[in-house]
Amino acid sequence: MNKTKMAEAMGEIDDRYVLEADMAPARASHLTFPRAARWAVGIAALLSISVLVPNVSSQAAETLGNLPVVGAYFRLVTFRDWDYEDASHSASVHVENVEADGAETGSAAAEAASNINLDMNLITDQLMTEFKAQVQADGYSALDISTDVVTDSDRYYVVKLSTFVSEADGYQESHYYTIDKTTGEEVTLKSLFAGTGTDYITAVSDEIKRQMRENHEKDSNKTYWLDDPLLGDQNFTSITDSTQFYINADGHLVIAFAEGDVAPMSMGEQEFIMPNSIWK
Repeated sequence: MNKTKMAEAMGEIDDRYVLEADMAPARASHLTFPRAARWAVGIAALLSISVLVPNVSSQAAETLGNLPVVGAYFRLVTFRDWDYEDASHSASVHVENVEADGAETGSAAAEAASNINLDMNLITDQLMTEFKAQVQADGYSALDISTDVVTDSDRYYVVKLSTFVSEADGYQESHYYTIDKTTGEEVTLKSLFAGTGTDYITAVSDEIKRQMRENHEKDSNKTYWLDDPLLGDQNFTSITDSTQFYINADGHLVIAFAEGDVAPMSMGEQEFIMPNSIWK
């Protein structure tokens, strides 16, 4: 179906479709998607008409601190506010973008905010495109996407993009974005350990395995894809540089996995808090 016909079809469904912000696809090197629907990153011809929704979120009303190096503060600004519901389909998409107020164009802070926004919007666009295709098909489907500030400390600003997709079954996945306020740069696992000489991949992976075994010993209902000869290469062996993580409000490094990545789907998303001795 071409874009014109799809737009006509959308118009016939229900006028509750709210106009969305038009985004160009951006970096997707570290994106992960539900196993049942690994969409191609190159979805550029979006099937929606768009407009920006300018509405500052509640976080913007908080105290505006001057950062020691960046000279900017970060906040979330409403970018997409979209709902849809009929007898078999429902969607709730409320996505905010990161804004680096006071940051000069081209600065590290402005670039980090821009890159994070492009990444979040690419994920959102792909999921919405798939949902709209399901609206035209038989069966049930649901979509829920939202953003939240996880951490806003003196050092770090962390945003979480939560996604939930349900067709035959449900799948939840979270994407985390961490900015170092002292540099304005987006933080990666590699950058966290830069200059330490630590084999962080091994150290973090071993700690996750230790916690998995400990959790299972305490509660046999907690099982993980670990040490199971029947699973073979599906067992968890190691994190990678693209494994999801964030810094929590207490300053701890948290490694995060989507549903089904390292444990049964019924256990939901999994998080492992790293001891400071590993990364500080």
